[in-house]
Amino acid sequence: MKNSILWINAQKDALTLMSFDYKYAVIGAGVVGLAVAAELAPRGSLLVIEKHSKFGQGSSSRNSEVVHAGIYYTPESLKARLCIAGRKIIEALVQKYPIGFQRIGKYIVAVDDSEREYLEKLRANAEANGVMDLRWVDCAELSVQEPDVKAVAALFSPSTGIIDSHALMKHFKDQA
Repeated sequence: MKNSILWINAQKDALTLMSFDYKYAVIGAGVVGLAVAAELAPRGSLLVIEKHSKFGQGSSSRNSEVVHAGIYYTPESLKARLCIAGRKIIEALVQKYPIGFQRIGKYIVAVDDSEREYLEKLRANAEANGVMDLRWVDCAELSVQEPDVKAVAALFSPSTGIIDSHALMKHFKDQA
């Protein structure tokens, strides 16, 4: 069974599990499980167990599909490091494979003066995480880009993006 992979639905195919020995097993065929499967598949026989009838039917298909820049997490925390590293990996991956991705950016706004200080802290936090491309946006520019948003100050994060999570999961499944 070297370099073979078996995808099973845990509810329908439980008896199949008793038929073979596997070097690796991945439980869950969401984006994380599929990414792990893609890494492990070349190393030996792999069993992927999923409770749904298709991959990506759990929380991986019910998220906002945002690729975060790394603005909010505590500097040097595991979440911050993984967010930054993950964004870079995704950006490299979508350059090589046809996975829908756009760096659409996002505005973070202060609706009154009391929130301006929060934006300043947020920018410092982002920079501590290595996110150096946040920029202040004047209200005139914001009004042109988002006419229905009323704010006294705004930051723009050009590194924030969106990804087609189903295409990403299909890519990992195909790689596996």
